[in-house]
Amino acid sequence: MATPKVTYPTNYNISKWMTYYDGISYDSAKWRNLANTPTTNELKNITELAKKIYDPICEHFKIKIPTTTIFRGKTLNEAVGGAVGSQHLNGSAMDIDGDMIQINNADIFMFVANNLEWDQMIWEKGDINKPGWVHISYVSDGSRPNRKRLTTFNKGVYKHAKTLTEFLDLKNEEYK
Repeated sequence: MATPKVTYPTNYNISKWMTYYDGISYDSAKWRNLANTPTTNELKNITELAKKIYDPICEHFKIKIPTTTIFRGKTLNEAVGGAVGSQHLNGSAMDIDGDMIQINNADIFMFVANNLEWDQMIWEKGDINKPGWVHISYVSDGSRPNRKRLTTFNKGVYKHAKTLTEFLDLKNEEYK
């Protein structure tokens, strides 16, 4: 039996800092004229991601930090060229961009790496000093296939590290 789709008003708060509108990547879907409605289970994942990752980030920096995408249904994911196995597909990943409000993305990356429980973080593009944006995933069901995997994505290539020290060495090499 298929999990039912859930629709809420765009200003419905799913956590202290995130609205339903934020969680469903509404702007990305709207300008493409695509529906992007999560199932009940996907909304549960978005809510968990908001409470475990997004809210603590906003609390730490004391401001709502822009996200560029969180949940992407299959059609939207294909439209934006997302990975076939993207965790955005089930609402377990977010792309956050503090640069839009003068919060350094590297500061966000390091805060999450050192203070929160997460599965994978990607230093997306950018340069040696800061990523263009930060991809963060969180899975609450215990499966956590990428638990604590740090990744760089530069020039179309993903490179992975298991520790923060290993990651910083990898990043410095990758972006020099």
